[in-house]
Amino acid sequence: MPKSDNQKLKIFYILDHLERNSGPDHPVRASELIAMLVNRYDNLVDGLRHVQDVVEGSCTILLLTPEGLIAARDKLGRIPVVLGKNEDLFTREVHLTGVNLLSVDAIHTPMAVTARIRSTHRGDTATVVMTGTDTATVIFDTPQRAVCAGQSCVFYDGDTVIGGGIIK
Repeated sequence: MPKSDNQKLKIFYILDHLERNSGPDHPVRASELIAMLVNRYDNLVDGLRHVQDVVEGSCTILLLTPEGLIAARDKLGRIPVVLGKNEDLFTREVHLTGVNLLSVDAIHTPMAVTARIRSTHRGDTATVVMTGTDTATVIFDTPQRAVCAGQSCVFYDGDTVIGGGIIK
């Protein structure tokens, strides 16, 4: 529940934006809400400061502008901003925590799956190896681009969800 009139206004503003701009074929994503909050201000610096003040938790923002690259690290400094080359973005191995198995009781031996590392990822062939009661390593057959800590990784056998966890 909002704790002040200012919070109520922010919530109504966001709800209005969601009602006007989303639908079954176009859900509003968190990045769009962040952009909406930044754009409420006349300049980028004030908009970014506003986002850091109102977003609970971590929010690191990286913007590509005509003037160059702008990185706004999260206010608490929990998520580093790392810049590098495209080839540095690829990895085959993903470590998971908080693994939850849905359609099997346990995975005792390495299991061939299709794994997705984000909702827009088409999925790719991989092997899941449990490394603890709620930890696992997913080894993709081909390197995956831009795997990020905090994303979910979900693994499937055909259309059946086997389980998933949070990328470390």
